Amino acid sequence: MFTPDSSQQQIINISQGQHLVLAPPGCGKTQILSERIRIAHSEHGVPYGDMLCLTFTNRAARGMAERISQTISDSDIADLFVGNIHRYCIRILTAHELVPSNTSIIDDDDALSILSRLSNQDEELVIADFKKTHDLFDCIHFSQMMHQINKNHPKSIRLHPECLNKDDLNAMRIVCTAYRKEFTAETMNDMYEHADFYLTDIDHLQTGTYANYVAYRQQVRNTLTKLSLAHQYETYKREHNLMDFNEVLLRAYDSISEAKTSNEPEKQAFLEAIQRPWIQVDEVQDLNPLQMAIIDLISKNECILYLGDEQQAIFSFMGAKLSTLEMLRERCTPASDSEKAVKGIHHLAKNHRSPRYLLDIYNRYAEKVLGIDPAFLPQPTNNDQATDATRFIYANTMDDEVEKVARQAGEWLKQNPEETTAIVTLSNADADEISHQLTLYSLPHFKISGTDLFSTPDMKLLLAHFTAVQSDTNLIAWSRIMQGAKCIHTAYEARDIVHQLIATGISPSELMTSGTPPLTQQFVKAYETQDIVIFDTETTGLDTFRDDIIQIAAMRIRGEKVLGQFMVHIETEREIPAMLGDIVNPIIEERKTAEILSHEDALTRFADFANGSVLLAHNADFDINILKSNL
Repeated sequence: MFTPDSSQQQIINISQGQHLVLAPPGCGKTQILSERIRIAHSEHGVPYGDMLCLTFTNRAARGMAERISQTISDSDIADLFVGNIHRYCIRILTAHELVPSNTSIIDDDDALSILSRLSNQDEELVIADFKKTHDLFDCIHFSQMMHQINKNHPKSIRLHPECLNKDDLNAMRIVCTAYRKEFTAETMNDMYEHADFYLTDIDHLQTGTYANYVAYRQQVRNTLTKLSLAHQYETYKREHNLMDFNEVLLRAYDSISEAKTSNEPEKQAFLEAIQRPWIQVDEVQDLNPLQMAIIDLISKNECILYLGDEQQAIFSFMGAKLSTLEMLRERCTPASDSEKAVKGIHHLAKNHRSPRYLLDIYNRYAEKVLGIDPAFLPQPTNNDQATDATRFIYANTMDDEVEKVARQAGEWLKQNPEETTAIVTLSNADADEISHQLTLYSLPHFKISGTDLFSTPDMKLLLAHFTAVQSDTNLIAWSRIMQGAKCIHTAYEARDIVHQLIATGISPSELMTSGTPPLTQQFVKAYETQDIVIFDTETTGLDTFRDDIIQIAAMRIRGEKVLGQFMVHIETEREIPAMLGDIVNPIIEERKTAEILSHEDALTRFADFANGSVLLAHNADFDINILKSNL
């Protein structure tokens, strides 16, 4: 059973305001976070659906979810969201239909594949060339920056301002001068949207218009090519219903910030649906300014807790910035005694994981090298001392170091064959060298550095199958399946074929059914040779087993001719929803003057009307299943 120490209990008791918790590893952070959820719900009455637990990585989210499931057994804990900011933004965009339902998320490999084809380069050669990869990522980042400029995002939350370098700025100024235009955000966007025109037209200008153009011609062409590719990339994503991960953040920020400044009831209802009064954010030092801005937008500021680690921020390879922690220090520092109840900066003082002999080394390094006040460093609760537990092994060269590390690991394995040795390296390259040396010594080992398992083609193909089962129109999933099955050679060609299939109403899964014509072909044949009844149902809810149909409307057609129309209102003892989203349900008023039929009579009439016809509905799965249940 978890028994918190005094510093942990102080964090658990926080129930209002904005607070920053600085928590080094080993201080029981995950236990504290799950305990806060339990206390907030059981003692303060906060519904799980009003809580939001955000982390930086999916791995951390899984760890927190596992701990919560061990701590809390309530059935309605499923209402609690635990995940990273990208996942929450995707939920916002899809749940509120802010993006098409068949939108697919692309990763960096997909983005590079798209840009490789747009720039007429070989995909595999691009991936193997760091400079080419860097240049194409600049195009991706530039398209995102232009989105932020056009949407008037504050400069402080721009994602990759470095993608527009001094040479690019100089080139755009040269173009503006050549066309006698002022260099503004508007002219910059004009060049972005019409870069192909400028590429073909600018050489036709008389060089006297701007004498330096000839000297800077290649620089100008390079920049305009970057702008052209960036715009083509944006267009391609829009036409194929694709989003990269940064676009997920950008679209969510746009939608929420627009709602914040609107008085429209629809926008206010959207805001109410996505904002949360109780939020805790883990690994906050790794969040970028745009992610922080989104968290600010979705918070009602009743109770928000940020957890971070200064030491991890310094060493982060994910672009972490201490400025995030500094900003939160300023935000959470109480300006007066009266604010101490709703603001505060807290430090978890005890490390419950590491033994003293190990933690002393880290604390000494943090104090002497990183300049961290020792008062803020955790103290161990484990005072075990181990003989010969820490040592320095000196080496003259990297090769010598690799050899000594491998030999030492071999000695420990011989002395303690039932125990495990972990070797931590600075880089993947170092891990590869040591792994090679261990192999030479015939020492069994498992190397977990290098390529992320989830980024490998085989894992992506496996996940694509799961996605395709759920979504019959997910472009990325089906294109990966086609390429993985060796039906199509390149990812780009696979995406194009799947896009064309979906655009013409053919599901890729239909190609897997041997001997059965595609549904589109079946529909065309029915349209030309049979009667079709197009119908829709209105119901008391979305439960196909329990809810009632209260209205059926239908039209019978053959080809272009309308053969008949049908409409009935049906009795029910269930409550009819007064609102459909934000709209008053019009059927309530209609039923005041309409003839209300019994279920048996209404459904018999519909069966007679539709007899011998092909049934067609917008939401056919739902309509057919609720019809069967009502029958």
